[in-house]
Amino acid sequence: MSSGLDGNQGRHGVVRRIIERVHTLSDETRVMVYTGASLLGIAIVIVAIVYRTEVWRSFLLLLRAAFLVFAVGALGYGLFRLNRSNRIKREAAQRSAADARLLWERDYAEMLRAVSAGEVLPLSGSTGVFLRNSEALWYHCFGVVFDRKGESHSGELFVTSLRILFVSAGYPFEIPISSVNAANIGDKSLSLIGKTASVTQEFFIVDPQMAAAHIERSVKAYHRQVDVSFEEGVGRHVPQDVKTAVWQRDGGKCVQCGATDYLEFDHIIPHAKGGASTVDNVQLLCRRCNLKKAAAI
Repeated sequence: MSSGLDGNQGRHGVVRRIIERVHTLSDETRVMVYTGASLLGIAIVIVAIVYRTEVWRSFLLLLRAAFLVFAVGALGYGLFRLNRSNRIKREAAQRSAADARLLWERDYAEMLRAVSAGEVLPLSGSTGVFLRNSEALWYHCFGVVFDRKGESHSGELFVTSLRILFVSAGYPFEIPISSVNAANIGDKSLSLIGKTASVTQEFFIVDPQMAAAHIERSVKAYHRQVDVSFEEGVGRHVPQDVKTAVWQRDGGKCVQCGATDYLEFDHIIPHAKGGASTVDNVQLLCRRCNLKKAAAI
């Protein structure tokens, strides 16, 4: 008697575990199980009615049909899960790429702003180009130009505080910053508009916008109009290249208080005491700081 009860309890325990196992499945899997069970029950009823005398044969046919249904369902479910997984990965990759692009655009815009504001330091290290005294190198990249005959020449583009250099074995040239009027930015090209036709040149480079920002900075610094309170006299005159170098070095602001208005070129050692108009002896001071210095001497 106890063995019969134990057998019933064992069967009930198996059924309960099966039911608990089904409830742990995902929604799609449960739908497939319920559908398969329903189809199996309907098939059993139909086969029992139609093939009463051939129960074993009907049972085998039912097993084949059930296997086919579950095989098709498993294949469809597998394809569904694979497509869903690929879609999720693709959307995640697209979001990551979009976030990276947005971050890069922000950093790029900040870099352009820093170049325009004169907050970027000149390039250092060996670049293969010889700079003049007080000349600063701001930008360097590889590019291609076409000569007057339409032949292309590969080389390196250098933007300094005084010149635009194109170093090439077959077509080297330089353009003074003082001869540049404007720069037109294309998709992958940069056109310099000069004061003469011979100065006008088009460069094909990867980042024309950044190159144009550095050229614009050099042009503005070179032609910058500032207040100069030097007394008349040849000895007190500061050459343009010295002004440009001092302006770039001091960042276009007073070295004492950081003001950016009413700036003047000041001799650190006064000219009357033997001070020369060199980069090392000239600094940028605002009018207020310059007057204080004069009063203290």
